[in-house]
Amino acid sequence: MRGLALLLALGGFGLLTACDDESTTTADGGGGAPPQGETYAAGMAKATDAVTVVLVEAVPGPPIRGDSNVWTLALQDAEGAPMDGCTIEVDPRMPAHGHGTTPVPVATPIEGETGMFEVRPLNLFMPGLWRVAVRPTCGSDTAEVFFEFWIES
Repeated sequence: MRGLALLLALGGFGLLTACDDESTTTADGGGGAPPQGETYAAGMAKATDAVTVVLVEAVPGPPIRGDSNVWTLALQDAEGAPMDGCTIEVDPRMPAHGHGTTPVPVATPIEGETGMFEVRPLNLFMPGLWRVAVRPTCGSDTAEVFFEFWIES
């Protein structure tokens, strides 16, 4: 009976020590696997049939944990020309955790720069994979592209 009690106590201790806030979490929620996501490069772009979204710059670059991230985005048409009269919605989410962030980032047009937007605050508050949806709307057309970055602790 003592052996069973010791075994149960050690098993419970093992379960408690297996979960800590410093562990690495992958996009599927597992731990110990290498980080996922894209490698940041100024000027990286994502395209649909109608629009290309260019991540002109991330400050800091690459993006980091916290609320100090500011992105500059550009919208271009299929020929690479800047797109005027559009709006952008930005929605950062952690796929493994099923949550987003607050406050919600705001994409503000940059005065005098057609098709350019500044996005802030981009609060990537936890380490792990962040999937940032960028949804430009131009007239009645809405598109969606994603940038994915691994945020270190």
